Amino acid sequence: MATRRTAILLVAVLATPLVWWMASDRGAPRWQSLAEAWNPRFTTEEQGEGWWGGKISASAWTHAEEEGEWVAELPFRSPEGVYRLTQDDADIAPERFRVTDGKVYLDGNPGEGVWLRARFPTPWKEDGRWRKSLAFYTGDAISLMTGVPQKLQLDCPPASALRWHLVGESLQPGPHQATLSLSVDGEIVWQEPLPRSNEGTWHEVVLPAEMNGPLELEFSLEGSLALAALLAPTLGPAQVERDRANRRPDLVLFLADTFRADNLEAYGGTGNTPNLDRLASESLVFEKAWSTASWTLPSQASMFTGLYPPQHGATQHGRVIPSDLVTLAERLQHHGYRTGAITDAGFVSGRFGFAQGFEWFADRTERNLRRTLDEASRFLAADDGRPVFLFVQTYRAHHPYRVGPEESTEDWDRFFQENRDRFDLPVLRMRADDDGGTPGPEERAERAEAVAQLKALYDEGVASLDAEFGTWFDELEEQGFFDTGYLIWTSDHGEAFEEHGDLWHGGLMWQELIRIPLLVHGGGLEAGSIPHPASLIDVPRSFCALAGVPPDPSWQGRALFELAPERRLFGFGHGQARSRVAILDGDRKILALSSPESLLEGHFDCAFDLETDPGEQQNLKQAQVDWPAELCRDAAPDVERLSVPLSDPTTTKLENDADLKALGYTGEED
Repeated sequence: MATRRTAILLVAVLATPLVWWMASDRGAPRWQSLAEAWNPRFTTEEQGEGWWGGKISASAWTHAEEEGEWVAELPFRSPEGVYRLTQDDADIAPERFRVTDGKVYLDGNPGEGVWLRARFPTPWKEDGRWRKSLAFYTGDAISLMTGVPQKLQLDCPPASALRWHLVGESLQPGPHQATLSLSVDGEIVWQEPLPRSNEGTWHEVVLPAEMNGPLELEFSLEGSLALAALLAPTLGPAQVERDRANRRPDLVLFLADTFRADNLEAYGGTGNTPNLDRLASESLVFEKAWSTASWTLPSQASMFTGLYPPQHGATQHGRVIPSDLVTLAERLQHHGYRTGAITDAGFVSGRFGFAQGFEWFADRTERNLRRTLDEASRFLAADDGRPVFLFVQTYRAHHPYRVGPEESTEDWDRFFQENRDRFDLPVLRMRADDDGGTPGPEERAERAEAVAQLKALYDEGVASLDAEFGTWFDELEEQGFFDTGYLIWTSDHGEAFEEHGDLWHGGLMWQELIRIPLLVHGGGLEAGSIPHPASLIDVPRSFCALAGVPPDPSWQGRALFELAPERRLFGFGHGQARSRVAILDGDRKILALSSPESLLEGHFDCAFDLETDPGEQQNLKQAQVDWPAELCRDAAPDVERLSVPLSDPTTTKLENDADLKALGYTGEED
């Protein structure tokens, strides 16, 4: 019944006229990205980086404590912490100076003519739009610096409005004040102080009725030295059509990182998540949903690219989603969606390629789910009439496990202080025995108690996630979001608590790691359970089906509403030495090396019948059954095909990355 109802609804979605998108002689609304119309004025001819300079007078220098060293107050700072000193137009050797604690130190008498230059990020062009990263944000943007106004020419229809998200960052120590102004044909129409925090603010400026046709806009930043970014700057209709029934549906993708499927009652849970259990009871529940990997980067990259990990290449800690792959956000943006995301950074950040296609992308290392959801609500409230695609990701259930509304790590820190002899830090693995032997009963009991304490901390984080999400979900319901809008709620992988001798995630693809919750809610969908196999690679095609947008041909998945009862799925793991594959065929599962040659010979490490052994306790490797070797040989051509990269690998540097270390990643492969 649920599947049939879904098909009927999809036909209705596809038949909806797109009056909100196409400009016409009848004056249908249209939107224009100012990031496309802008022709930047840089302070330097170098695109991608800029330098701001100023002279440090001789009187500003004093003797430092170190003999022969001089010190001066840092007059302005670099957001990137990169500086140059020059004297008489020649660079001073980097080993002769240092910048620390708001001061610049120089080895030797500075004399006259010392200039400090600080590097700051400047915008880059991508897919015809200028982009900018500032503070926690990345997106389509107009970039500003104090004293360097930016102009652009626009053809404005009558009754237009300008909208953007304003982010600022001061480059001077101490009290500061900078003001952003907007002038149209030389007349100031809007002015406001630059926000002093990194939160950013959404703005709407309705242009006077007489201001239409060809116009010159000028944005200027005056006052103390600062940077600003107008993110997602858009020209659109002043009167926003609030009736969602006549536009493509709004879409939300919510991902709870490290969230085990069996946290929910629908997947065998015990009632720790009442709000999510209610959501599941009112949604389509995909009973057999799988991730494509056992850790964050490759699995979430699959969710956006519709590709298996070897195909997209983001399989190791330093790998990035290649820019030439088409993501879900890019596809929806191309078809008129206003795209936004807010994440908890780490691997799910702009530098790993996740910002592709998002005109507004926030990734915060200061993690707090309530603040994340508040910011998500502000994005939704900044409606400009276009349909919305919003991605929300949270590490609320990820270690370090945080408890209570304040998300305190005190219990986590105390646990490790008391159990340091049992764990390798910062790798976060249970220590092996010193003699390599089997632990005795007493040690096994101590370890079991420690793991039970960890699981209890994890469960507290899960319960807090459920409470915060439940409040936000209720708010969306009250606003009527789900009358026509849709939510996909899922996870990227689970968490292990020594069910198979492992802790955390990133190891072998056991069920506790790659089985995930997958719920689809809204738009009048009739609740029900779908027993057909589903995967994260199905998310892009599913959202495109709901939006009436053609999917990218490269995507490997299927729309969740078109699943077949018989389907083979895969998970991939890439370690330092050997790559592995999980083959899921109905209730049969294989863990093996991903070498096609090895699979063709019928070699595998583990085989399980999940119908009779859902906990994977009875490895059939030594049993007298033929199907594991036959499945390996039959799946070998698919594994070979799916192991071919569709793009050249892209990398980023991760040396001493404090944010990833805080999440338990050391830069080594799991």
